[in-house]
Amino acid sequence: TIACIAAEEALPGGERLDDESIPAFESHPLAITPLIAKIFRFIFPYVNKQIESHRLAAIVIVGQLLLFCLGNKELIQGITNSLLTRSGTDEKDYIKTHAISGLGNIVVHPYGEISLFIAPIVTTLLGCFSDGNTQVVLQSTSTLSKILRDVEPGDHLGTIAVPICMRLR
Repeated sequence: TIACIAAEEALPGGERLDDESIPAFESHPLAITPLIAKIFRFIFPYVNKQIESHRLAAIVIVGQLLLFCLGNKELIQGITNSLLTRSGTDEKDYIKTHAISGLGNIVVHPYGEISLFIAPIVTTLLGCFSDGNTQVVLQSTSTLSKILRDVEPGDHLGTIAVPICMRLR
């Protein structure tokens, strides 16, 4: 995937990358967002493929892309939705575990950009608590802990804490 983009081969839809479309990496973290969007558009179809290795590779890459899409709410939403679909519905536990781990990367963004995504993420993580696989349960607990640790007390923590308390009760 990245080799295709780096080699300037045609992307899906015939789109090509040229030197002007690749921002300078050293200028600002937000400058790489257009490249991250292109990588996400390229890898997204693999998230729902039947072949397990395609889904796994796509989920791992998408989870890491969440770290680099600062300031782009649409990209954050697309990546988060991709991870949410695999974290609860995938039949393979190791793919679920990687999707849940990727959801934890949302904490690098300011709360104002991710506030709409916190409730669905917390709900999905709480739903994974009843999964039959211990690794899925441990990863969802770890990810939930990471999210709660990095959310500031003034960031509507009460709306996040209510479903957690209800589930633990």
